[in-house]
Amino acid sequence: LSFINADDLRLSEFYTQDERTFLVEVIKDDITVFKGYVIPDSCSEPFANANYPISIKCTDGLGSLKSITYPLPIGSTFDLKQSFIDIIAYCLATLNTNLPISTICNLYEATMPNGLNDDPLSLSSVNPLRLSDDKGKTLTCYEALKSVCEAWGMWISQVNGKWLLVRFNEPSKLVVRQRNYNY
Repeated sequence: LSFINADDLRLSEFYTQDERTFLVEVIKDDITVFKGYVIPDSCSEPFANANYPISIKCTDGLGSLKSITYPLPIGSTFDLKQSFIDIIAYCLATLNTNLPISTICNLYEATMPNGLNDDPLSLSSVNPLRLSDDKGKTLTCYEALKSVCEAWGMWISQVNGKWLLVRFNEPSKLVVRQRNYNY
């Protein structure tokens, strides 16, 4: 974010140890285009009198998922199943940005329904207990999200105020089917 400081705003107010202290929402024409957090040590300003430029860097928060353990469902058993979209939603919900999720993924198993609203990420499931490493340690939300993206050949990014997950080859197809989810 860059703007002109015409008041007595002190950037030291943004210096905190908790990177989620200041939520930033960028709105353009009444539409959220970005939602994230101020990076506490990223602020810069010149030594000048009033009406000087300020620069503040923000993050979507995906990197902070590295410190959050994936929330396994209570009473986890060996026959438990979660859809991939549920796993994605659980991971992104820990960011507290409450942004919608959109997927562009059309990789179907032969027996799956494949209509316009049939998302293979919601039709496919996995036991969340598999979200652990070789030693049985539960993955972080970042690792779980990365694992899902790698398994499906997808990338994730915040685009125009929503989380967008896209299989790498989907944009080259003639017809692109996008599904939208809220938490």
